[in-house]
Amino acid sequence: MRLVSLVLAVLLCSCGSNAPANGGGDDAVQPPGDSRSEDEGPQYACPPDHYELSVDGLFCHPCKTDGSGPQPVGEALDDGNDCTMDKCSVQSGVVHYNVPKACDDGDDSTVDDRCKSGHCVGTPTIACPKGNWFEKEPGQCYQCNGDGDGIEEGPYPIDDGNECTEDECDKGSGVENDPLDALCDDNDPATLADHCKDGVCVGLSEVTCTPEKWWKIGDGLCALCNATGDGVAQGPFVYEDDNVCTDDWCDEKDGVVHEPENGACDDGNPETIGDYCDGGECIPGNMVKCVAGKWFLKLGQCLLCNETGDGYVGEGLPVDDGNECTEDICDPDLGLLFKPDSGLCDDGDPGTTGDYCVDGKCQGFAATTCEPTLWFVLEGICFLCNIKGDGVEPLSAQVVDDGDPCTTDACGGQLPPKHTPVPEGTPCDDGNEFTEGDACTGGKCKGTVANKCPAGDWYLVDGLCYLCNGDGTGPSGEGLPIDDGNVCTDDECDAGSGVQHDNNSSPCDDGNPQTGADVCKKGSCIGKPKICVPNEWEYDGPYWCVK
Repeated sequence: MRLVSLVLAVLLCSCGSNAPANGGGDDAVQPPGDSRSEDEGPQYACPPDHYELSVDGLFCHPCKTDGSGPQPVGEALDDGNDCTMDKCSVQSGVVHYNVPKACDDGDDSTVDDRCKSGHCVGTPTIACPKGNWFEKEPGQCYQCNGDGDGIEEGPYPIDDGNECTEDECDKGSGVENDPLDALCDDNDPATLADHCKDGVCVGLSEVTCTPEKWWKIGDGLCALCNATGDGVAQGPFVYEDDNVCTDDWCDEKDGVVHEPENGACDDGNPETIGDYCDGGECIPGNMVKCVAGKWFLKLGQCLLCNETGDGYVGEGLPVDDGNECTEDICDPDLGLLFKPDSGLCDDGDPGTTGDYCVDGKCQGFAATTCEPTLWFVLEGICFLCNIKGDGVEPLSAQVVDDGDPCTTDACGGQLPPKHTPVPEGTPCDDGNEFTEGDACTGGKCKGTVANKCPAGDWYLVDGLCYLCNGDGTGPSGEGLPIDDGNVCTDDECDAGSGVQHDNNSSPCDDGNPQTGADVCKKGSCIGKPKICVPNEWEYDGPYWCVK
């Protein structure tokens, strides 16, 4: 196929001065020389170091070195991408400009396909919580893929047919059949007080209890003993009412008790936040105000704000993953994140020492001997040896490698880890493809803007947003700083539109000691006045008061 293309290119190539330099129409560029006088220098049909479009508009040919015309073999103009405009630049040859327009990504599961940064991107018709399990249809549990636009696993039936289990599709683990504290029927007429225990229905073949006193059966049942102490006079009754605003137990004298409790709760209304318990009931808090399409935090749940900014979509995702080696974040743009954290931890093994978080997991080290009161390295971690020389000092663990190519890292002797800057000018790699000449400066790797970039797009270098020229050979002007110094905006260099400052709903500090629960709204940090019901409540936490 390539041979055929080359032959066509040769046959269709304009080898005389009658061919337009860059196709027809308004975009045509006439060959230099047509308007020159004899004293302006040599006249060329196709000037050296220039390019010319073939007659059929399919190929871009470099000019011959003597300027007599285009070379016979050219480069195909069409890159097969509907999201680019293909041009034969007189000075640069083939250039593909990104074009924002409607397109077709070829995926039947997406709609509203649009070109973005040279790629056709559609909106998924299947929307689900990224990586989490959810109930797509009644009784069936699915796992959402990592992109939030399709199914990774499933379906799995939720109901196990056991009356002694509570069946659910858990966001984190999928199908869960947890044991219930409930009444049941073991189908044995010779037993009494049938109840669920460890997920199985069991009955009592005989009863021994304090006459006319209430007592607890199993983990969640309450019954009144008969007058002879060998049977049940009343009950059993389930004493847990599933109300977070009550404390439930089986009292020896009164039987089932539901005592009102105070604290935070959730009234189930996605349009309220800061709900609180009062008199055994969950009282609605303030109306939700959030940034449409952004994630925000409510009662330890990461929630996606709806399109109108006054509620949330679907169910919240629990922020705490129970892992002491991760930083749990509800990110306004990305939702729930578990970033590996560093620091001390406990791996639960008494035979290890110096437990430390590595790549999101708690890693312990076998007990060791060392030089008392001196620092030493064990599997990449720097520890201070204890005075006995048989273990490490608590809270002494530090990672030796700081991940900076412009420092040398060392551990040992009487001093903790040192990170010494390498000589100025030492070559390094700053990880940015749009910089060159990367070198260490003040212990940091920095490069200068390179003469290459995504043609027609914006790109980021060292905190500055540059617009690449049409030839992809460098920035078309000065870079614009993306950081506006406002904690209530997310700053980015967007490939299509340049510097963007999107409002977020992150926690913040408005600097006013008379307000609390400060949060970003419409690009500003706004706090709520610390006002509560006099003599009953005092302010504590976002939008609710606790006793």
